[in-house]
Amino acid sequence: MRNAPPRDRVLVTAQLFLGFRISEVIALTVGHVFKDGRVRDRVSLAPRFLKGRYGGTRSVPVSAELRRSIEAYLHRRKKEESLAPGAPLFPSRHHGINGAAKGICRSSAEKIVKAHLLAVAQTDRDALSTHSLRKSYGVRIFRETGNDLLCARDALGHSSVAVTQVYLPTNRARIDAATLKSDWTRMRRNEPDCPTARVITRAEIPIARKQLHLTSSNMRAPSLQPMLPGFDAFAR
Repeated sequence: MRNAPPRDRVLVTAQLFLGFRISEVIALTVGHVFKDGRVRDRVSLAPRFLKGRYGGTRSVPVSAELRRSIEAYLHRRKKEESLAPGAPLFPSRHHGINGAAKGICRSSAEKIVKAHLLAVAQTDRDALSTHSLRKSYGVRIFRETGNDLLCARDALGHSSVAVTQVYLPTNRARIDAATLKSDWTRMRRNEPDCPTARVITRAEIPIARKQLHLTSSNMRAPSLQPMLPGFDAFAR
């Protein structure tokens, strides 16, 4: 991405490191990221720029990579125009009413981002989109916070963790390992007082029931253990 055109580099890195939706990224103005001759430490978007136009202002710190890309991009733009705070960060070649500058449209931004993603993607090329960057941001936040779902929800600006969970992939290998580890019937064969467990027969069921009711605090009945080898270990 560092060899990409400056505008394209900012467009991709902004979504990757801010976690904004593509509609929110293209709504950014110069003043959102640049003030007093330097890149801001945080990018803040008021509710009117957010999807649904509700909630509080979303504020995200500017990472080192994003800062470098913005500096290079705005340095180039300053040579061609004055940087007005209200100017679109990603201006379109077309102008609005009265010749006012306007930002690029969503479809143009999506084409730019997808083109760069396809240039580096190895698999799942058909599934790539601008939302892939937002999901990547969500997964990184989730992992860096020790799998804190609430932090990931707030970082993505979701109203419910149910939506956030859709963004987070499950690890099949971890699920399989946890399933095997949760087998409560496993025997610890290193214990000297732990006989080999076995399945009791139908005839032994009444005896087993009686053994379980002998005491509520201790499930072992020494007098019955010779008759039901392994049942005590299974009950533990």
